[in-house]
This record gives sequence, structure tokens and C-alpha cells, in this order.
Amino acid sequence: GGQSGGGGGGYGGGGGNGQPGGGEGGEHQSHSYVQPVVLANGDIRIETFSNPQHTWTSLNDPVMGGSSTSTVMVKDDAGVFDGEVVDVSFLSAPGFIKMETKGGRFPDVSKCKALKLNLMSSEPYDGFHATFGTHHLEGAPTYVKGYKAPFAAPVGKTSDVIIPFTEFSDSWDPKTGDIIVKC
Repeated sequence: GGQSGGGGGGYGGGGGNGQPGGGEGGEHQSHSYVQPVVLANGDIRIETFSNPQHTWTSLNDPVMGGSSTSTVMVKDDAGVFDGEVVDVSFLSAPGFIKMETKGGRFPDVSKCKALKLNLMSSEPYDGFHATFGTHHLEGAPTYVKGYKAPFAAPVGKTSDVIIPFTEFSDSWDPKTGDIIVKC
């Protein structure tokens, strides 16, 4: 089925000693970070679509022979991700669509405990996942990279979704996105 959503941005939530799920100290220490924008509630802003700092694009399953489609645009201070997921019959698996940004510099959120997304979906869908980073788990297929966690998007009304970093894992099923081993 199709889905679309829009959101105001992403935030690293709260202070504390939480590390991103299974994060490798050496991996995050080798990057140069941008000066964080700390909001009044203590959250660190990662991105806002009222003034995006990164280029956002869509990636669809046609790279692996599927026929899902999606687009990304910024409209009314929101990142709008619109698309349709179509099953890939020869793989006996659902296709995929994703909204992503690559490269660029981000604030250091290693002291944060969660990722907060401000978003909505125009229709119910139970396959949303958030992914960050480029870490590759030894033994995983080469295209399985980053830490992933599922989330439920609010339908019809924009609100915050908080995903604790402890819910992210680098061990996830490439066909479904489901977590195989929790960190």
C-alpha cells in the first residue's frame, strides 16, 4: 500500500549517558560535528524543514528490480515524503521506499537517549523504520548498513514520535526491516 507523510524535523532527545544503540566509540569520534542547536527543552536539533541543512532524496526498490515509487519535497516547512510500496514478486518480499540524506555534518548526539521525530502519516502503515549511520555488521549483506528501529507514525495529525536509542540495532532483516538482534 501507499503512504505519505510530512514532518518538521528530527531531534536528539534529552541529555544523559545514553549511547546510540550499539554505537562504536571510534566510529562517531572520527567525524567532525556541527555546533549543536540546543532547544529550550534541552533537545538537540538534528534537522528542521523550515530551514533544511541537508539535501533529502528518495530511494526506491527499482534499484533491485521492484516497482515502488516515492518523492521527497519541502512544502510549508515540512519534509513531505509521498510514495507507494509494491511487492517484488520474484523476491516474494515487499518493496521499499525511503527518504534519506547522505553525507553532510550533524551535531554530536552521543549523550542523548532518544531520537525524536515530528511527523505524521496520511494513512495507517505498520512498516515505518528510522535508520542512521553507515555501520556494517560483520557477516550481514553488504547493503545492510546503519542502525534501524521501527516506529508507529501518527495518522492525520503531526506529533512527536520518540525512539529510544536502545531500540536501534545493526542486526536487521533486509527484506522486512525487522530487528533480528536487539542491541
